[in-house]
Amino acid sequence: MAGTEQRHLWLTGVLAAILLGITAAVAVPLWTGAGQLPSEAAPPPGPPLPPPGCPTATVDDFHHMAGSRPGALVPVGAAGGVACSYEVLGRSASLNGSEPLDGASVVRVVTLLNDLPAKLESGVGHACLAMGRDEHRVVFAYRDDRAPVVVDISLNCGTAHHDGGVRYLRNSKPLLKLLHILR
Repeated sequence: MAGTEQRHLWLTGVLAAILLGITAAVAVPLWTGAGQLPSEAAPPPGPPLPPPGCPTATVDDFHHMAGSRPGALVPVGAAGGVACSYEVLGRSASLNGSEPLDGASVVRVVTLLNDLPAKLESGVGHACLAMGRDEHRVVFAYRDDRAPVVVDISLNCGTAHHDGGVRYLRNSKPLLKLLHILR
């Protein structure tokens, strides 16, 4: 019986050591910042891209409230970007500022945009009630042959919009602070 107990203790010790090794291999890089959470992709390798330009805009570009396609709002893999701010003047929107985004900020902004809710809570309506605030765009550049991706962000409507996808700016202070929309 003593031999069986020794084998059982030995096997338990071996399994505990294996489990401890696997846990350390996964946890240590995350704790030290060497690893990334699965929802955040690393910026593509290569030198920084020059920031794309801010396109012209009209008020109608920002007022998207309903309907949404499934999937990510913004394709991952952006290597550069710029945050653009527009002053609303009647039916037009005039560029009044821009700020380039570094690689780490681009990855974080894409992640935050893709994490915004695509639907409102049940029973909650939506309309563009706020007016007079600046409107915003984020333009993402990619290293491959993709055209720049333009995401319209309307604080007046509380939405982010790109290519038929609408997301709602609920609990979006981290995104807005990162884009320097809230200071």
